Amino acid sequence: MATSTTATQELLTVLHNNQNSPPGSQHQQPLQTYHANLQSLRDSGDKSFLFFRCFLEITGNDDSLYSLSQQDPQSAQLAELLFHCILGFRHVILHRWTQFSSRFRNSSRDFFFYLGLGLLRRKRTTTDGQGGMIVEDTTIRLPTMIARVCLATSAALWKRSWKRRTKADGTAAGNYNHHQGQFGTEEDDEQDQREDLSVVAVSDKEVHLLQRMALHPVWVAATTDTGNNGYDDNGVQMLPVPLMMINGETLFEFCNETVMHALKCIKANDTASVNIQQQQQQQQQQQQRVILHMAIMTCVFLSSLVGEFGGSNSAITYNCPLEFHRTSHVLFEQEGISKVLNIAMGGLSGIVSNWNNHNVIQDDSVELALGVVDVIVDVLGWEFGSIGGGQWGRTGGSGLVRPPESWREYLIRPDLLGAVFYVYTSMRSLGGRKEQGQGQAPVTITVLRRFQHSLRQLLIGLASITGSIFQDKAEKGAYLEYFVNGLLSVLSMIVSDLSPFASVQEERSSVEEMLLEELQRETVDFCWMLMRIVTNFRVEGLSVLQNFSSFLSAISSIGDVLLQISVAELAAVQGDAEAVADGDWRNEAIGQLLEVVCLLSEDHWLLSARSGNLQDMARHALASSLSPLYGTYVLCRIEMAKMEEYYLTVNAADLDEVKEEISGASMNEEMDAASS
Repeated sequence: MATSTTATQELLTVLHNNQNSPPGSQHQQPLQTYHANLQSLRDSGDKSFLFFRCFLEITGNDDSLYSLSQQDPQSAQLAELLFHCILGFRHVILHRWTQFSSRFRNSSRDFFFYLGLGLLRRKRTTTDGQGGMIVEDTTIRLPTMIARVCLATSAALWKRSWKRRTKADGTAAGNYNHHQGQFGTEEDDEQDQREDLSVVAVSDKEVHLLQRMALHPVWVAATTDTGNNGYDDNGVQMLPVPLMMINGETLFEFCNETVMHALKCIKANDTASVNIQQQQQQQQQQQQRVILHMAIMTCVFLSSLVGEFGGSNSAITYNCPLEFHRTSHVLFEQEGISKVLNIAMGGLSGIVSNWNNHNVIQDDSVELALGVVDVIVDVLGWEFGSIGGGQWGRTGGSGLVRPPESWREYLIRPDLLGAVFYVYTSMRSLGGRKEQGQGQAPVTITVLRRFQHSLRQLLIGLASITGSIFQDKAEKGAYLEYFVNGLLSVLSMIVSDLSPFASVQEERSSVEEMLLEELQRETVDFCWMLMRIVTNFRVEGLSVLQNFSSFLSAISSIGDVLLQISVAELAAVQGDAEAVADGDWRNEAIGQLLEVVCLLSEDHWLLSARSGNLQDMARHALASSLSPLYGTYVLCRIEMAKMEEYYLTVNAADLDEVKEEISGASMNEEMDAASS
């Protein structure tokens, strides 16, 4: 661990002090003492700002920063201390909000934001191996966990101060003074004092900490003048210049600028001249990696922001009444959520366009795409109007969402659906080749799998869109047509990949195991997608599609292959149902498909069937396409029952009565669903 400084030593002394232990517990474990003292310091309000002073010292020390960035074993204790400092400071400032000046609150909020993005540019001196000294201008990244906690803390402070940060006319309350090197403005404090008389003036301790923040390397990096339209004298692309975040408008402007800047870097990297000097090229590539990392972490921040305002993040407490959370939810729904969506959609569009034009897929660009997709998924999960009045965003327990009409330009776009399905199938194909050792793309399997999962969640969200966002039935039908076309192409790939596993196999190769593991997750997600499609558009909407029969056949095909795999898996273990590995995913997928069949066959719209009308034609299509699934289901279940019974008889075993009763009830439910 790096040499401790005064505040760090003081905090460690407090945390390891056993004098404050309750009577009779003097011999408690050191770890218990450590956490008890942490809680005590948080509850006391940390009047000496020990958490924050320690945090400033660690992140302002070159040796400590370099140790953290390398993530070596010696830095684990340092990272843990830093983690507790952030959480401790966050707890204190949120629970004792009015005891701090608005200037200090806003400054610490933005300080954590910049730090989480990775704005830590430092000059590090090293030797060249021949006695010479080399000064490197490098950007140090904090460990991912620490960076995420910094961004989550900033998001929480943004939520706590949101109602005070935007005037009625949307203008900023003040600006950062670069020449004086000051955080916040007097107008900030005056505005807060008018709105809340309990707000205090800037204390001497806060002044000292504000001065230290102004000299911190993260702020020095944040206020570096780019000049030359974003390039330095050597032609190396520079970081975007953030300003003091006064209100939501400036925050979103900076986030959008960061993501767009990263897209420019990706394009510039694809078209880079081969004639530039090697040193300059290395500098430019390093700078581009920094900017891409900033954009990725910006997406992490936006997801945290949506989670805080939406109420999905329960890890942070605010010591505020329920009315505060209701008001924050309503204000962000009115002022912020659409801006977050705009940033994410712009980022996704730029990335997909770049891939289409240059056919280049790199780790950083995939991670950026993953980040923006995660933001879109979080936004689609927003409970529109669920707090504070208005129309409910969720439709019962179906998972459907009703975005506002203003989102039509972002979501009701055939090119969006086409792009998402195109990217998904491309990633899927690339992932399969890399698992088999083919292809030279630098994208890792882990990143690909995470991205594919996020894309599936996005598609599930897009399948759940309903309400007034559609202008009329024609637009809703066109949207469904595009979606089903893309869905069928993926379902055919899934059936094709699952089919080889429908035969009995003594032993699978490692590649086959990896493929099956991903197919399990993929199949379950797409069965959920089918459920959302049927729940949302019903038979009335689906039956007018040109590919309605193909849609029903795809449901039947998926069910057939899953049932055949279940038989093959049981046969491979000679009927021992307890020995079947990973059977839960198939049961979940089959259960979803049977639920889909029930929704289709029991749709009330079909009750109006008359000879030759739309309902009658839809009913015949359902019967002809889905009835084979029932036959397959019955045959497979009979075969599985025979194998299980044979195993129990040969081994003189018997099922537990309770398990047998539950299994029988579940089987009856499945039979009823399949026969519907």
